[in-house]
Amino acid sequence: MAAIAGVSNPKKEVVLNSILMRLKHRGKKTKIFSTPYSILGIAFNSENNSIQEILRNKRKVIDEVLADEHYAKAEENNGKIELSRDFVGVVPLYFGFDAENNFCFASEVKGLVGIVKEIRPVPPGGIVVNGKLKKQLKIFKKLDYFTEDISQIKNKLYSLIENSIRKCIPDNKPIGVLLSGGLDSSTIAVFARKFSNKIYGFSCGLSGASDLEYGKMIAKDLGIIYYPIKTEINELIKILPEVIYHLESFDARLVRSSLMHYLTVSRAADYTDIILSGEGGDELFAGYNYLQKLTYKELENELPQLFYNLHNTALQRVDRCSAAFGVKTFVPFLCKELVSYAKNIKPQLKIRNNSGKWILRETLKSTLPDFIINRQKEKLWQGSGLENKLENYINKIIKDDEFRKNCILKNGWKINSKEEYYYYKIFQEFYSSFNDYNWIGRTDISKP
Repeated sequence: MAAIAGVSNPKKEVVLNSILMRLKHRGKKTKIFSTPYSILGIAFNSENNSIQEILRNKRKVIDEVLADEHYAKAEENNGKIELSRDFVGVVPLYFGFDAENNFCFASEVKGLVGIVKEIRPVPPGGIVVNGKLKKQLKIFKKLDYFTEDISQIKNKLYSLIENSIRKCIPDNKPIGVLLSGGLDSSTIAVFARKFSNKIYGFSCGLSGASDLEYGKMIAKDLGIIYYPIKTEINELIKILPEVIYHLESFDARLVRSSLMHYLTVSRAADYTDIILSGEGGDELFAGYNYLQKLTYKELENELPQLFYNLHNTALQRVDRCSAAFGVKTFVPFLCKELVSYAKNIKPQLKIRNNSGKWILRETLKSTLPDFIINRQKEKLWQGSGLENKLENYINKIIKDDEFRKNCILKNGWKINSKEEYYYYKIFQEFYSSFNDYNWIGRTDISKP
């Protein structure tokens, strides 16, 4: 993990230093490279092989989680700055133009506050040259469903999951797993145990939360050191400003999940700087409950859209909550070879017998205990026990008239609830300088 930034004007070192200072949670050491056409910078914590290559090159800066798979990159070519981002959008990158029309970019939006008026994300798989999108890879563009029998698909899927998790685990380092006790996190934990001799499991929730119960059960089953993190509404209210600042969003469901994620990583950072998380499993294998109501044709269209929305929803949560504490989080389900295979599994094998992720459950039946295989999907804010408790709390604070007068934003967006309006007011304290918020991902509240 690192922070990268730059300006298409070599005289803007003061501006670049200002950007990197705001992103110092991503890296405390900084290096700046100036050319006749631009100035690029990177903030990092340790000089690994990737950083050493950057320091030698001096015309390219990279923030990567997984080499050649999950990354954001900026490079000067022929006097132009070229930005690129991995095919899922695991690693963030944003850009805009300052008042003098200089092209500026940074790993997080907060780096560009007061410098540019309009923010744009580099789209997943996109290549942007001086602010113009030149190319974008869309991995779901062509689907070619497998005709092999189920046993062959299960064997291949098992192998790909195992390999994806293996490549995310560095040698001789303790690792953490965000262990909610759901199917995805438990899958990661059971395979990670093969490749690391010291694994910590972490989950967070209010008293009585199902994630705490299932996390404890699977950790005991696998022999993993487990740390439950118990919280309460008052603590969540207290940390809302810092979570929203780091998250860079006011979307209600995303903020809810991020509160729990943030607290979990804050605890995990005391034990390890490497975490594995299960994002991507629901989008690849149809885990969300509402998907079971769709026809297979509708499901075929819905899953790619869910996948493409990851970059500014769940993956934004993963990146910002991890970066806030200097932690690198890997997402094995989104390794390219596994994604390329899973997308071509027929929808009929993803939802079957009124169960989402059917093929994944079948693949892991002999590997995971029945209480995990049979557990149904709960979103992070549900499994943590938060559910609507914050919404109910905030509904008593925000008056009807105040909400009615302010629920439509200047770009035409409608604030969906008093809860979201409360988060928006906090968000405005940090990000009101931008002309629009079209870079923010919004949860479709019609899809529970």
